[in-house]
Amino acid sequence: MIRSQQGVPSTDAIQTGFCGVETQGPRVLQEMPGHLSYYDIFVRFSQDEISEWAILDVVNEYLFKAMMFSDDILGRFLHQIIYLRCTMELNQHLLVAEALVASCMHDDWPHTFPIPHWNLAQSRTKSTFKSILEIINDLYCDPVIKNDVQTLDLLNKISNGLLAQMRGA
Repeated sequence: MIRSQQGVPSTDAIQTGFCGVETQGPRVLQEMPGHLSYYDIFVRFSQDEISEWAILDVVNEYLFKAMMFSDDILGRFLHQIIYLRCTMELNQHLLVAEALVASCMHDDWPHTFPIPHWNLAQSRTKSTFKSILEIINDLYCDPVIKNDVQTLDLLNKISNGLLAQMRGA
């Protein structure tokens, strides 16, 4: 593994591991998300990273770095964020790895809305930075968005309700 200057994982590192598949670095992060067949590779990758680095360093590197791969995984992660919080609070390494893996395996539709909104908000003003969570909070408080989801919408109220209605509008 290559260490960055800050002593946290470097996503420039590549290591051939399980079944000859590259298990570190850009390829595991850019090519495998969304493919359930790579679940065991992601588990091993996440566990190895957490074993070598502090949990917070790994989470910051792979979810909050504001790079293409971290935005992709963070977008998939929106459903698992509560799970990650609880596992980090209890300092459960395997469960943190599981939460990261669940993010990588999740459908990518969640990031089709908040991340482009976040990028647009950032491009408009640099003086008032808002995190993705703050923007999600703003969206939740917006009466048009809040009232657009109906109880009769299908099981997933966001992807099948709100986003479907917004695409149709």
